[in-house]
Amino acid sequence: MNQSAFLPRLSILFLLIALVLISNISFAMQTADTHFYGRIHIRLATIKNQDTSLNNAGHRLGIKGEGELNNGWEFLYKLESELHNDDGLGKKDGADGHNLAEPSATSSTDLADIVIRHAHIGLANSYGMLTLGRQNNPFASSYTADVFEANSGSFEQTSFRLGHAAIFQTPNTGKARAYLGAILEGGGDEDENEQLDGYVIGGQYKVGELVLHLGAFHADFKSLDSDQSEFTDVSAALAYRSGNLYLAANGEQSILQAADGSKTTTDKLDLAMTYSLKTVTYGIGYAIQDSEDVKSDRILFGAYLDLSSNNDCYIELGLLNKAAGDNDNLVAGYRITF
Repeated sequence: MNQSAFLPRLSILFLLIALVLISNISFAMQTADTHFYGRIHIRLATIKNQDTSLNNAGHRLGIKGEGELNNGWEFLYKLESELHNDDGLGKKDGADGHNLAEPSATSSTDLADIVIRHAHIGLANSYGMLTLGRQNNPFASSYTADVFEANSGSFEQTSFRLGHAAIFQTPNTGKARAYLGAILEGGGDEDENEQLDGYVIGGQYKVGELVLHLGAFHADFKSLDSDQSEFTDVSAALAYRSGNLYLAANGEQSILQAADGSKTTTDKLDLAMTYSLKTVTYGIGYAIQDSEDVKSDRILFGAYLDLSSNNDCYIELGLLNKAAGDNDNLVAGYRITF
């Protein structure tokens, strides 16, 4: 089946899923159980050829809630923001002669620079859960070796979150779970833009302490013959946990097609191991990326100390080769969650 025929049918499939989920729904409900939560995250970093920085590493504020409808179905919602003031980028508004990248310890708090991480609602019953809005990309669950903090996501090809998304996930049986999602950005000319802008599909299967993850992601926003740009990504991963030991491996291949039809293929292998001793977890990771014969690699070491009462601190050493940016770094962080 060609893609032009497949994508509209996938849109119809999501409409059918939504109809099934809302059929016979009772709109009377209990008062939602709402929670306010957040995180304060400060990071001290020294990076090769850069001066030392003490930055906001992503303060977060959010509300989330869940409840039950009269028919027994569950509903949920989540709205989460991240504040990027004092993050090393300098003054935010460009006033008084400061440009956006100019460091300024006294003026970088002018604007909070708020980013929306999550803004979604959902319904769940015995058939599964449907969530709508900006939310976690289930494809990212295959990034099993991404266990670090400051050096997180170095070579991952697909976003950890999706906007304009409708995602259906089957119930978690303890052994298997599957997901199917669609991106419906809209707002453009239907003669120039795809009706379905992207989709994600995959799942996981558990055998004993071993978990297998498989996922595929595709995005294509333009329908014009003159613009052939699109993006495809597939990922396979294994994760194994035994007591205090955790082992993970993730292989990923993406193909980015430019407007003229030329393609760039990127392959990635990511490996990680962690081991916990009382309140300290130690980690080591290695990743390599090959993009059109340009090979980037990264070695990570880390230690993470649980201070109790939702406090923790960590230290990480990242060693990156020239193709990966040559940004060797030593980072220490402190986090308080509430």
